[in-house]
Amino acid sequence: DTKLLYADDGFAHALPDVTAALAPAVQRVESLLGRALHVNVSDQPLASWFDVFRTLQHNDIWRTHGEWVTQSKPQFGPLIAARFAAVAKTDAAAVTDAQHKHTRIRDHLDRLLSGNTVLLMPTMPDIAPLLNEPAATAVPVRERALALLCVAGLGGLPQVSIPAATVRGGPVALSLIAARGNDELLLEIARQLT
Repeated sequence: DTKLLYADDGFAHALPDVTAALAPAVQRVESLLGRALHVNVSDQPLASWFDVFRTLQHNDIWRTHGEWVTQSKPQFGPLIAARFAAVAKTDAAAVTDAQHKHTRIRDHLDRLLSGNTVLLMPTMPDIAPLLNEPAATAVPVRERALALLCVAGLGGLPQVSIPAATVRGGPVALSLIAARGNDELLLEIARQLT
């Protein structure tokens, strides 16, 4: 018995045309697994989960590469240089706070996705940036996207992204997320949908 959840806050985070374009794919999943129960993944905006993810990511990046960056002083491109400057400023109190929030998020997702529960979310809030767009426009797109993409990462959960529609000439996809260890469940659902 598989329980299906529809992430209201996840779909609200996507642009309206993306949510509309994914509706037929949601209906296909519902025809396979039954009507989805509408839930919010978080009791806070998903962007707050991205803040936790980003703090932990910055800490990991600096622990892994900080000594090399400090000693070698490499010449990064402007976007990467700005990111490393932010990474270097991550303080211990912020990391500790993010670690506590991460534990609460993970526990919450474990409860939400217990058993054979599958969560439906848009994979991305919009289409990917176009090649001819300025590089600086990619930053807000990436940050908006990571608010959706960090959910499975923070929970340590399997996620399958199924190409589902086209919006303004670019592909959009529907994500299915399940509890840790339910990788095969997601793969079987994806196989039945494709």
